[in-house]
Amino acid sequence: MFDQTYIIFKYAVAVALILGGLIATYWGIKRQNPFYKLWVAFLISYGVFEIIEVLENQNPSSLILYRILQVVQAVALIILFAASLEQSMIITAKASRILAISLSTLALYFIIIPLDNSIQSFKDLTISIYEVILTDIYGFIYGSVVLVSAFLLIGDYIRYFKLASLSKSKRLRLKRDITLLLTLMLIGFAGLVTIRRKMLERDIIAFNITELAYTFVVVLVVSFYQSQSVSHGIKAILVVDREGNPLLGYSPLRGRRISFEEKIIAASGYLAGLFHFVHEYVATSSEEQFKELKTSTSTMSFHSGERIFIIIQNKISSTILEKTTKQVIKILDDYLKDFKANEMLSENQIEHVLNILEKNFTHIS
Repeated sequence: MFDQTYIIFKYAVAVALILGGLIATYWGIKRQNPFYKLWVAFLISYGVFEIIEVLENQNPSSLILYRILQVVQAVALIILFAASLEQSMIITAKASRILAISLSTLALYFIIIPLDNSIQSFKDLTISIYEVILTDIYGFIYGSVVLVSAFLLIGDYIRYFKLASLSKSKRLRLKRDITLLLTLMLIGFAGLVTIRRKMLERDIIAFNITELAYTFVVVLVVSFYQSQSVSHGIKAILVVDREGNPLLGYSPLRGRRISFEEKIIAASGYLAGLFHFVHEYVATSSEEQFKELKTSTSTMSFHSGERIFIIIQNKISSTILEKTTKQVIKILDDYLKDFKANEMLSENQIEHVLNILEKNFTHIS
């Protein structure tokens, strides 16, 4: 059984996890981060798990508490997996949450349905990895889930790495570094989750304290990560005139201008056909309305100004993206006040517009 000092520390970490969830909520709302909800759910559910683990340790013969413990841990780590999947933008946010619910239902089935003797055998079973690492069946599964969650964030890190290398923004460099730190922390956390049950049974004080301290640091990193990781997966931004003629294209991930040869001319036929839809659906509607067209892989959002349209191809839509685009359109309308449809922008005008797009969109890409 845990000694009293260790129990106090575990309760403190549980409170820290829950407070970390509240802090992540604050920053998620303040920064208008579209990803924060699942990360908050992970922190809070893992805090509840820490509390239940103390209760289960004080009643080791209770298989009901053991089942509840496994259910809470399974749900918490599946939420972590869904949060990483959503953050990676490999699939849509809705799809990642549906997957999380499906996996949680499957986990509940395999934890709640088995008879007591089956659960007891799972509890007593020891798995040896290379005859060095000892774990139980649940620890092995949960560790694998956390490891996959960490690997999912590698794509997020690569995106920030590209953006940071193309921009002088300190915020982007901070996002890049904190994403790398969280990825490495989760890899270490996967190892702890894998072996923690068997190590706690051996009551090695040094490991117990290390595990608690590491969990606390993970809380801090996740909370800070959510204060910085605003991302919309912007692939391209097209600026067209009121007649649907492409004026220029900008890609944050490629840095600066998209060449006419590979993007604008290829898009012009599509834009010409789409323009009638845009004109009727966007220009004639209220300026306060935000219009978008979703596909299976991305979202095309349409924004109307007095002299131009901006079409953004992105993964995630949010209020901050909408507000930023409205601000940019106002700036461009003022700058292009003498511009007329069916004309071409000068090189100086193109350079100025690209600077405006880079300044306003790169840090939220």
